[in-house]
Amino acid sequence: MALSILLLISVLIPVFCGYCLISFIFTKNKLDIVLNLALSYGMGMGILTIWMFIIGISGLELNFANTTFPLVCFSFIFLLIAKHSTPLSENIQTPKDIVTTPKPSIMLISFNSFLIIFITVNILQIFWGAISWPIDSWDAFATIAFKAKIFFYEKSIPSLKILPHPTYPLHTSLAETWTAINIGRWSDQYIKIIFPCTFLSFLIVQYKFLKNYTDTTWSLLGCVLLISSNLAFYHATISYRDLFLMYYNCITIMMLILWSSSKKTSFLITAAFFAGFASFTKLEGSSFIVIYIILFIMISFFNKTSFKENIKNTLALLIPSLTICLSFHIYKFFTNNLIDGTADCDKTALVLGLGQLLKLPKVIHAFYLNMFLSGNWNIVWMIACVSILLWDYKKKNREAFLVLVSIFLFIGLYSAIALFTSNYPWIAGDKKVTTLSRLILHFYPLAPILIILINHLNFSSDRLDTSSINPKKQALNK
Repeated sequence: MALSILLLISVLIPVFCGYCLISFIFTKNKLDIVLNLALSYGMGMGILTIWMFIIGISGLELNFANTTFPLVCFSFIFLLIAKHSTPLSENIQTPKDIVTTPKPSIMLISFNSFLIIFITVNILQIFWGAISWPIDSWDAFATIAFKAKIFFYEKSIPSLKILPHPTYPLHTSLAETWTAINIGRWSDQYIKIIFPCTFLSFLIVQYKFLKNYTDTTWSLLGCVLLISSNLAFYHATISYRDLFLMYYNCITIMMLILWSSSKKTSFLITAAFFAGFASFTKLEGSSFIVIYIILFIMISFFNKTSFKENIKNTLALLIPSLTICLSFHIYKFFTNNLIDGTADCDKTALVLGLGQLLKLPKVIHAFYLNMFLSGNWNIVWMIACVSILLWDYKKKNREAFLVLVSIFLFIGLYSAIALFTSNYPWIAGDKKVTTLSRLILHFYPLAPILIILINHLNFSSDRLDTSSINPKKQALNK
């Protein structure tokens, strides 16, 4: 009983801190409470691990008091400011303000209930699988839990040079350290509670995102498609960094699309924070910022914003994301952690030359085999391809277009990494069995989102036009 309470506290403190910051960011526009709480977990964990990193490199002791009290106090101040600030703009209309939807039939209610039960059962299985089995995979030990255990027992962050993979970001390791600090001991089982919580948080965010553009049934189907992946389900129960990168990466994409639809800077600022947290999760996260900037430029072009507005939006995106991203890399540089041989060990060495392009067919073939024939993703990628072929392009669907562009950008990025770095054996060579699957996981949720956005528009001919070109529907606001 006491352990359960301590685990709950380890979850609630980040949620509270994240809720305060999200509420402050959305001071001008009230955000749906469910979406706020779901985003709060990721925001809180990101802020918490950054704060722990600052404490650790400052020489202070990593304990509950130093970690929690300053963060909670600052969060409470943000909450007070948010609660005592009058919204400066009206809330966006909800669908109920625009159209009266017919009462759902008994059959539809039954179908939705079945989907909810299916999702609930799978979530319970994920939680049980995570906390009933200890860490048992090599990478989880070598690159994550080993560091977390040292941070916990040393109560500090020692020189990264004495740790394995010194260039790797520390978000997941510090998150595990946080759980161990809360329960007062190291446990290879219970520190994994952060992973199912992250998956549940993401599932809720995806549901609310899809609900903004579709309806309850389609949104639930999107969640079912996400859970149907064997690999996504598995990674929600093990101690790998890839689930966190998937979480921060895909939510960043969703927040950018919501910013495109609503033109509310709050979504852009949230995207910027999550982009920064992605860079503090894995090295790939730093390169993702380039993709976010490309999407930002596309959205700015579509929205035809003024020069002054573009400058303001650019700063809103780049200041939080680059500050978080560069802080860790600058620390590594000035503490001489980029020692000789590190690039080879951490697979960041560049392999430049036009001859590398000859490997491109093998890279494309590796993606094809993994996405369609590996069994990791059920038939989700196949459904996505069929949906693209059946896409009614006459109907405005900018959200689906942005998701599709994002998928191609991530495939292109990882193809370039395979060709021009020392990662080729792990992406398209003889070591691709598990690594490529984990890379695809980073953007896999975009496939279910794309499927739902396309097919809802195709099968709902009488629906309102909710394209961001003419936004009439926003379900994220009260």
